[in-house]
Amino acid sequence: MTDANNQADELAELQSLFTLRWNADMRAIKMWQKEDPSRSLTWPDHADLVTWLLGALEVKESCGWVIETEASQTHAPYYWTGLTRLPFSKDPLNAVRFSRKEDASMVVLGILKDTPTRVVERRWR
Repeated sequence: MTDANNQADELAELQSLFTLRWNADMRAIKMWQKEDPSRSLTWPDHADLVTWLLGALEVKESCGWVIETEASQTHAPYYWTGLTRLPFSKDPLNAVRFSRKEDASMVVLGILKDTPTRVVERRWR
């Protein structure tokens, strides 16, 4: 019976992953169609859709709360990466970004409690 149970569990997990991916694809396709109403009855090739999504992300400015070392200067900060081997980096693309200040502050109070840091809102293009 355990083999049948394992197969049932695996099938449920695969179905869950498929549904998650399907829903994400449907949201992306709706965004793609909304940009150009003539596409309303068309589905893009997946590679074209991914390329379009990445282009849409590049145009938008992103912002988030980051953790910086207090030792770094504010105009040239070192960002917390969350990595053990390289915990801080000058590259903002390596920074762990938080959508809420509270979340970044919780990391400072817990994981980084012995490291002098500051929580700052930053914007990137």
